[in-house]
Amino acid sequence: MTTIIAQKRTAFGKKSASLVAQGLIPAEIYGGGVENVHVQIPAREFMKIFAQAGHNEIVTVDVEGKKYPALIHDTQGDRFGQGVVHVDFYQVRMDQKLKAEVPLHFVGESPAVKVGGVLVKAAEEIEVEALPQNLPRAIDVDLSRIAQVHESIHVRDLVIPKDVRVLSDLDMVVATVTEQAVEVEEAPTAVPAEGETPAVATAQEQTAQETDKK
Repeated sequence: MTTIIAQKRTAFGKKSASLVAQGLIPAEIYGGGVENVHVQIPAREFMKIFAQAGHNEIVTVDVEGKKYPALIHDTQGDRFGQGVVHVDFYQVRMDQKLKAEVPLHFVGESPAVKVGGVLVKAAEEIEVEALPQNLPRAIDVDLSRIAQVHESIHVRDLVIPKDVRVLSDLDMVVATVTEQAVEVEEAPTAVPAEGETPAVATAQEQTAQETDKK
């Protein structure tokens, strides 16, 4: 289990901005029947861990020797999208099951795509329930199983670890291959040559002449 080293935090509100300038991220640990713990964590180390663990892998937050097993529940980015300015850790009990959205990892290539079909990814994640230590980081979707156009992979077709229960609809489509849309070109509108009178205009002139005669 990956460990994130943290320190107790005394800066709050607007003062938290000074932590970010020092390369630290303000964070909270909550849940699991404990009072909120206010901490600060090194930004660079956290980003490396977050890139690997994501939201579904349990990490240990070590606060001055006291260890909290937790999920990285939420991250708040700055207004420029250039960094993380706050993190929420959700403390878990290792003996209680959790519900989580697990991302799908698409692997392989569909034979139907090789002959001109278009791959459609209909889902990016599915909901599961498991003990914290059994939560998968991702679930593979083997696209090579789609042999022909109009075939699909459903949730029920996925390989799920035995200690994980799927909560999403088993009939939900996660990937399919469709036919490539064929664009129909519109016929060009005939433009009368210079000096010629369009048929519509001629008909209108004839109608006008007949009306005048009456």
